[in-house]
Amino acid sequence: MLLVAVTAVWGFIYLVVQDATRRMPVMDFMAARFTVGALVLAVLRPRAVVSLDPAGWVRGVALGLTLGTSYTLQVYGLRHTSATVSAFVTGMFVVFTPLLSALVLRRRITPTALGRDRTRSGRAGVADPARAQRRTG
Repeated sequence: MLLVAVTAVWGFIYLVVQDATRRMPVMDFMAARFTVGALVLAVLRPRAVVSLDPAGWVRGVALGLTLGTSYTLQVYGLRHTSATVSAFVTGMFVVFTPLLSALVLRRRITPTALGRDRTRSGRAGVADPARAQRRTG
């Protein structure tokens, strides 16, 4: 039951983001989103950032830029497609990440991860974003 609730909230967020970015510029929305995240981090774990060594700062900045760029591109894409298609594409990254990891890092995919990928891709295919796009678009 908890998994269904989490899935519902995750799906609903796409509609909220789509509506929010119709009302304000994408970069303003992203600035507000990341500001809230930074404030929550500062309140809940104030020492987490302060205690980083220089290598941690470099990695954190690199990961932050990558994540920020990814979210920004996703939100721009969401302005031009349906929430269903955007959620489908995002969900497929869960499938592609282990595959890309295997190619880039040259590590074997474990049978457990492969089984999870098959399950996820099957669930993602059930949504049939092309059919949903025809109904809404």
